[in-house]
Amino acid sequence: MVATNKTNKTTRMFFTCLFLLKLLLLSGNAQAAVSSFIDRNTIYTGDTFVLTISASGKQNTSPDLSPLEQDFKILGTGKSTQLSINNGKRTDSSSWTIKLQAKRNGTLTIPAIRIGADSTKPLTITITDIPEEITARMAQHFFIEVEADIGSGSGTDSVYVQQQIPFTVRFFYDNSIVDGELSPPFANNAVIETLGRDKNYTTNKNGKTFKVLERNYAISPEKSGELNIEPIQFRGKMRIERARQNNRSRQNSDDLIDRMFNDNPFANDPFFNRQPTQPVSSRSKSIIINVLPRAAKDSASNWIPAEELTLEDSWNTDTSTASKLPSFKTGEPVTRTITITTRGLSASQLPELEIKAPGNTKMYTDEPQAETRTDGKTLYGINKLIITYIPEAAGKLIFPEIKIDWWNTKTNKQDSTILPALEVNVAQGSIAEPAPTISGSKQPDTKEAATSKNATPKTSTTSSIWSWLIWSLAIISAAIFLLQIFRKLIKPALQKKRLLNPTINPNTSFQQFRLACENHLAREAASTLLEHAQALWPQQSPRSLRELASILASGTEEVLQLDQHLYGLPETEWSGQALWESLKNGLQRKVENSSPQKNQKILKPLYPD
Repeated sequence: MVATNKTNKTTRMFFTCLFLLKLLLLSGNAQAAVSSFIDRNTIYTGDTFVLTISASGKQNTSPDLSPLEQDFKILGTGKSTQLSINNGKRTDSSSWTIKLQAKRNGTLTIPAIRIGADSTKPLTITITDIPEEITARMAQHFFIEVEADIGSGSGTDSVYVQQQIPFTVRFFYDNSIVDGELSPPFANNAVIETLGRDKNYTTNKNGKTFKVLERNYAISPEKSGELNIEPIQFRGKMRIERARQNNRSRQNSDDLIDRMFNDNPFANDPFFNRQPTQPVSSRSKSIIINVLPRAAKDSASNWIPAEELTLEDSWNTDTSTASKLPSFKTGEPVTRTITITTRGLSASQLPELEIKAPGNTKMYTDEPQAETRTDGKTLYGINKLIITYIPEAAGKLIFPEIKIDWWNTKTNKQDSTILPALEVNVAQGSIAEPAPTISGSKQPDTKEAATSKNATPKTSTTSSIWSWLIWSLAIISAAIFLLQIFRKLIKPALQKKRLLNPTINPNTSFQQFRLACENHLAREAASTLLEHAQALWPQQSPRSLRELASILASGTEEVLQLDQHLYGLPETEWSGQALWESLKNGLQRKVENSSPQKNQKILKPLYPD
């Protein structure tokens, strides 16, 4: 009896331990197991590598990658999930791939990455320079050359802030390269624009024929000091030449196989005769340029460093061409187009013209038309301003001169471009006031009768004027009717279409604005901020920073400071921290009080919908 009780007790303890062990295993499976690894051990300067993070269990959070930013550039991320069911048991797992590039050489630590309550283990990697023997061997097949044309306008090997730097990248390669990509140039505190399309040609270098891929860029530094243009990197695949096999024991069979494949029509087909490839990379030298601040001798209100600046104007009316000056008459509109063209600056770097209206004249200006062109070597900024004048009184009309002061980067001197003043005569319009009627009983004499007889053609002229007036009123009435139809039917449909199909992603433009502020890039911050405002308010988007500041509920002062820095006299360096702090929660319009007062009269709209 005692033996039986001991046996039962031992059995119960065994099953209890087994049950507890199963619970431990289940709890271990329920808890996420997190691990990480890199795709290779040998990493050279400029190489990219992939960090993979795996976690078992269902994941609702993403890994916190911020610790990586200290020593690495995050070039891209991806995520994949896997679900498997085995014997009715479900198993979830997730993995993240992060493409990284080290910011410096040496022994670096990939820190622990947190996913929810779990973390990966730190990893240690070593970044070294590419060995000279590998560089020399690869240079026989491909290499990169870069060139920055800084000219000699400043008198030294330097450029001015916001001055264009033509930058050329040439990639030389032979037939062994089967695939690859070149990285674009990068420099802190600079705006980089691509010029034209890629150029492809062949050339002879070091006694060998190479294919060449050439790309041209324009780099505009936004800050004085040292500008470091980072190396251009190539990553691709190179074909591995098949070595001849000299194993005599297999010579007969090899010859037989070679003859079989060489004699068949698919011997040279890449699908049937594929050659193995290996990943390769190369990098150019870095370029350091000294950037000078705004020239002390420049007294202009706006800083415009350019190789050339021209001013042109053209006139247009219904009865004139753009090459001839039209006749001016009271009440009749005349259109003038003023064009600014610069060599070595983009259109976004040009200031807006301030044109004053002449006396006794109404003036209406359209929104400036900005355009940037390139000939593949340099930028051309073009700004067009269309102005309509309507003289109100006959007599002399004087259009004042238009003067733009700019800094000539070729001569290293301040220069001025002037559109001279213009004086024209304004005639009375064709619609004259009717002469007053004089009543009296005096009979016209013979001379007066003759004068009355000769005045018959004047009556015909007056009749034609009234006919012209009637037709003009009819055309204006038809135009107003069509405008009402457009406002009521077509315009709302177009606005709805623009709302349904926005051209700018608000999230993308806001992130670009954040990056511009963090890197203290004033011009990039301004353009991305206006793009974000356009994406938020496509129907009433502001066209300038001052217009945007006037409608913002917060951040007005910081936006005006950015506008002053770009288009005024920047005495200090611009920092984007204050602007980002004031707008990081998003753009908010001012809340206008739309409820009228009791005694306030509500005006009806001029064009009711």
